[in-house]
Amino acid sequence: MIGKLALPVLLIGALVLPGSAASAENVSANDSSNSSLVSPMSYSETVLSSTRQLQQKVGFFDWEDMAQIEYTYKTITFNQSYQLTGTSVSYTAATGGPLTYTRYKVTTYNYTYY
Repeated sequence: MIGKLALPVLLIGALVLPGSAASAENVSANDSSNSSLVSPMSYSETVLSSTRQLQQKVGFFDWEDMAQIEYTYKTITFNQSYQLTGTSVSYTAATGGPLTYTRYKVTTYNYTYY
């Protein structure tokens, strides 16, 4: 009775063990080949780069912002996150005259990447 039970157990063991050993070899081989492909993730996003707003001055009055605004965008690439760290404002040379002048107010947006 013991001989009849031992034979199926040996056959099952012979069928299961070689398959699991081959699977273990494949896993370790895949791990070593994939380790060279690991690289840090990076993300891209389109953000506001600058605005250009038309300004007008009539006579001795102060410069007045007009409704015309142009937006410029840029694509940034970062690893974890980004943050708007500040803006800078500049002005183009005034044109026109003698009583009416126009210029553009240019606002540039600065970002820090993490």
